Amino acid sequence: MTLKNLRRALLSAWMAYAAGILPAGAYAEEYPNKPITIVVPFTAGGAADVGARRIAEKLTEGLGQPVLVDNRPGGAGQIGASAVKNARPDGYTLYLASVGSHAINSSLYTKLSYDPVKDFVAVAPLFSFTHVLIVANGSPTKTPAELVSLGHTKPGGLVYASMGVGTGGHLLSEMFRSRTKVEATHVPYKGSSQAVADTVAGRFDFFFNGIVDSLPLVREGRVRALAIADTQRSPLLPNVPTMIELGYPDFVLNAWFGIVAPAGTPKSVVARLNAEINKVTRNPEVMAKMGELGAKMMNGTPDEFAAMMQAETVRLGKVVHQSGAHID
Repeated sequence: MTLKNLRRALLSAWMAYAAGILPAGAYAEEYPNKPITIVVPFTAGGAADVGARRIAEKLTEGLGQPVLVDNRPGGAGQIGASAVKNARPDGYTLYLASVGSHAINSSLYTKLSYDPVKDFVAVAPLFSFTHVLIVANGSPTKTPAELVSLGHTKPGGLVYASMGVGTGGHLLSEMFRSRTKVEATHVPYKGSSQAVADTVAGRFDFFFNGIVDSLPLVREGRVRALAIADTQRSPLLPNVPTMIELGYPDFVLNAWFGIVAPAGTPKSVVARLNAEINKVTRNPEVMAKMGELGAKMMNGTPDEFAAMMQAETVRLGKVVHQSGAHID
């Protein structure tokens, strides 16, 4: 090729790039060519972190580049989300979105350091954990109906614990209070450990807790599981009915998690990530290991994940407003 023809070829390629008419595959094949980081807005060792690390391990195999986990807890996800929204939108910095960060926070916080919709693009859902309605083993209640009856007769009504204002357990308790018209006083904690301990000790009438923390207590006979807040029973607690079975329609709130990327990330990169993530979440080995934690694997297209987050934002936003919960 002559120098003149080479210049023409380079000029044509540049003009095609500038016009955005190069095939998506022309650049998708270059991704990834360096390590990818998933920012996890939770401390290391928790169920969400463990799940993210298992996903990252398998993604490393599929993408051919290291997929690393960077724990940045704090601010109910705001610290990690702010870092990712300001990262280059090139697919190398991702965020572990949750029902809290991308469905609840926008209604809960007066000021939020990020916009769940404008600052991010949905990539793929990963997994979810359900909540279990538990009471102390010494509680006289063995069903949600008996718990309601207790609330109508007990002076001052019921008292319940949660892992904090605006958490899944708090919103489920408010849904329960609203639908049953029972009086209930909320005692929020910072995390689950002390809330669980005080529930076991009988200081609370009920607690909607995550299945990961509840399962050992149920098996040890330290608490009694009354119901599951999901559409189906959990394989880990097959004898515990769902709230829906017991006459509470649409009584569902799962702690779900998924991957999002900074707004502006190329569609070809999002498509590549989505395809690889869906392979991982359908992997029998991953499904089995996550199932042991009580997790249900999820999968879907970026558009389906975005639609799910939007629907959850609307649904749970109503619960937040009804509860009167807000954080300045």
